[in-house]
Amino acid sequence: GSLVKIQDSQHEMALQWELLDIAAEVPSAKYIEKHFILRALKLLPYYERCLQLVSGRILCGDKSYKVIKFIFVQGSDDNSLVRAFDSVYTIMNEFNQVVAINFTRAGDYDEVEEILKGINHCYKIHGFETVRLFYTDSCCHEYNMLLRAIPSLGQLDPARSEQTNMQLLPLAQLPIAPIMVKSWSEFVLAVTPFLETVHASSSMVPIGLDIEWDTLTFNSQKQSFPETAL
Repeated sequence: GSLVKIQDSQHEMALQWELLDIAAEVPSAKYIEKHFILRALKLLPYYERCLQLVSGRILCGDKSYKVIKFIFVQGSDDNSLVRAFDSVYTIMNEFNQVVAINFTRAGDYDEVEEILKGINHCYKIHGFETVRLFYTDSCCHEYNMLLRAIPSLGQLDPARSEQTNMQLLPLAQLPIAPIMVKSWSEFVLAVTPFLETVHASSSMVPIGLDIEWDTLTFNSQKQSFPETAL
């Protein structure tokens, strides 16, 4: 029965290739890539609409520089390639759902602010609950920008007093000094006690961890060590 199904699927695929006038050839990588992109562009309005329907009262935003390393455009001369974007800015909610994802050209605060204002406008249009908390790894620099883009972050919930709001937040249990790790085993040893404390508590919710890379000079050679903030 399985062999018949395989033969039937191969026959059906051959018929489809005949309709595309490539009966005796296998589609090239460029052909598949082209039609994949065309299909993605056709479905783009649907994907954007799906993102617009995702909300959350607790958001977190961060930039990533991994994807843009593979995206280039042709430079002024035909022989050069120029990086097309600065970074990818992703915003997620407390349920680990993507609320927004944008390619940024400059990656400055003005561009990020426009993205956040768009999200805030979407919340108003759909009648979503307002954003109450926003996590970022650059709070000191982004604080005013976040308040301009999402004013609800600076407003107390009228249904709760300030003291009650503070009681909802877990006590910060941070190390006395930054923990410098140079290997995966050292990273596990540093993170495990923190995760055990979080999972043992009924009032603490794990948000996530972040690794900051610090460039140090050692024996006239620059080396990078991950600095893990717990």
